Amino acid sequence: MAAITFYPDKEKNEKSLLLLSFTFNHSRLRLSTGLNVPKNDWDHEAQKAKPAKDYSEVNTRLRETANFFLDKYDELFPKGKKITKEEVKEKSAEIVNAFKVFTGRKKAIDNTRISLLSFFVVFQQRYKNKISPGHLIQYTSLKKQLEAFQTKMEFRFLTLDIEDTFNWVGYLG
Repeated sequence: MAAITFYPDKEKNEKSLLLLSFTFNHSRLRLSTGLNVPKNDWDHEAQKAKPAKDYSEVNTRLRETANFFLDKYDELFPKGKKITKEEVKEKSAEIVNAFKVFTGRKKAIDNTRISLLSFFVVFQQRYKNKISPGHLIQYTSLKKQLEAFQTKMEFRFLTLDIEDTFNWVGYLG
């Protein structure tokens, strides 16, 4: 189960930065919402700023933030699936990055569009003076085989799974 709690930080200039605590799978993330409210106008029980008419935008953004975290949790942690501590740690980092994109603190990068072939050229340029010419020939051969295979299916870093690997090995074999 996942839970999100908002709370004000220390008051500065008569306003407090609202922080959030997102608890899930025996882990906790503490992050800034980027929103400010005077401490006296924060309702701890209702988890919103009061009076509502003065803080409608802040309260709307808090609801959107809570929904973002709960939706992300449902996406990354399917019910009934056992998850290791390492997977929770990796998914925590993914949640933090997605939240930075959500709040506009970071630009989204479409990692699903990065193909394995795009790194062959980078690899060959970076290591051309560090590995033997024979190794470079082997990498070039591997690149040609991958190009031929990708007429059927394209390997992408984030979408690569065990089935893709079996298809690749079957193609080579």
